[in-house]
Amino acid sequence: MTVCLQMRLGPATAQLHALLDRFPTVRVLLDHMGYPDIAASPTAAGEEVAKLAVHPGLHRKLTHRNLERLADAGTEAAAFLDPVLAAFGAERIAWGSNLPAAEQSMPELVALAQDVLAEVPEPDRRELFAGTARRLYPSLGLG
Repeated sequence: MTVCLQMRLGPATAQLHALLDRFPTVRVLLDHMGYPDIAASPTAAGEEVAKLAVHPGLHRKLTHRNLERLADAGTEAAAFLDPVLAAFGAERIAWGSNLPAAEQSMPELVALAQDVLAEVPEPDRRELFAGTARRLYPSLGLG
């Protein structure tokens, strides 16, 4: 079973560590990557997120809320993405549309993700856009 958890990193991060330490075999998908403050500092946000990779059951969901900040960061987006991808690997990160909560249409959300992730190697993009979700939710029959 995969548990999707929505929380903000910061003061609650210690509770997340305690939860993951107590239940190390549970797959947890942290929605919106925990809302890291990419706008303030892509580098610091990437390092903060990367530190959580010590928990093998923790996965991250990359949504428009993160991707919009990364698009705004431009070339600085790599300062966030590089340490996160290095720590978690693409196989522990899943893109999520956030529909129906997102205001954008599905084609707009896909285009945003493809634009921001254009520099990520193709095998990693395949994992981000499909492979990880297939492993996290095999009963959906996503192939």
